[in-house]
Amino acid sequence: MWGFFYEEIMPSTYTNIGLEKQATGENANSWGDITNTNFDIVDEALTGVYAVSSSSTSQSIAAPSDGTASQSTRKATFVYSGSPSGAVTVSLPSTVSKVINVVNNYSQNITFQVGNNSTTATVFANSSGIIHTDGVNTVYALSEGSASQLRHNGVTKGEAVSGGVNITGVLNVSSNAAITGTLSAAATTLSGALNVGNNAITSTSTVNVGSLSFASNGWTVDQVSNDLVFVYNGTNKMKIDTSGNLPVTGNVTAYGSV
Repeated sequence: MWGFFYEEIMPSTYTNIGLEKQATGENANSWGDITNTNFDIVDEALTGVYAVSSSSTSQSIAAPSDGTASQSTRKATFVYSGSPSGAVTVSLPSTVSKVINVVNNYSQNITFQVGNNSTTATVFANSSGIIHTDGVNTVYALSEGSASQLRHNGVTKGEAVSGGVNITGVLNVSSNAAITGTLSAAATTLSGALNVGNNAITSTSTVNVGSLSFASNGWTVDQVSNDLVFVYNGTNKMKIDTSGNLPVTGNVTAYGSV
C-alpha cells in the first residue's frame, strides 16, 4: 500500500505597509526578488517624499498596493502645493496605520480624517506637522508648526528671526529677561528685571517690568512700592512718587540743556 505525504503551502501575507511575508515553501527561486522589493518598500516608507499638487478642497489618499514598491501614498512625507479656494479635507485609507510628516504650502488649513472621522488632525496653513492615523477612526496630531515658531491653534505667537524673537501676543516672563537682540512684542509683563543691553525694545502695547537696566552704563529704573526710582551704579539718584514729587540727590537745573 502506497502512502502519500501532502503538505499544504500557505500563501504569503502582508504587513500594514505592504511588506510581503513569504510563507514556508512559497515563491521558489524568487525569494531574492521579493526580499529586494520589501527593502524598497521599507526605504520609501521611511524616507520617501510624496509631492501632492492639487487645489481640490476634498482629497483622498489611496492605500498602497501590497508587495509593490514605488507607491507614492506609502511615503513618509507629504508635501502639499496648490491654490485651494477653502479649507482642505484629506481622507486617509482605513486600512493603513502610519505616521506622516506633512508640509502644508497651502494658504488654507488641511484636516486629515479616517474612517468615521471620530478624531481628526489639522495642519494649519503655511505650516508643517506630524500626524498619525490608526487606520480605523482616529488621526492624531503629534506636532504642528515649524522649528522657528511657537503656535497656538494655528496662529503664530512667537517666531525666531535673524534679529531675535518676534512676539505677536502677550509676553509673560516669571523671572529676569536678558535680551541680546531686538525684542518686538505686544504687551509684555516681567516679574523680574529686563536687561536689553545696547538693543531696542519695540512694543505696540504696554511693557510691564519690575526693573529696567540700560546697557553697561550703570543705570537702572526700579519700581519700589509705588515709586519710580532711578539708580546709578547701585546708588539711588532720583525718584518720582505718586504725588508727582521729584526728590533728587544732586542739583536740579531748570530750563537747562540736555
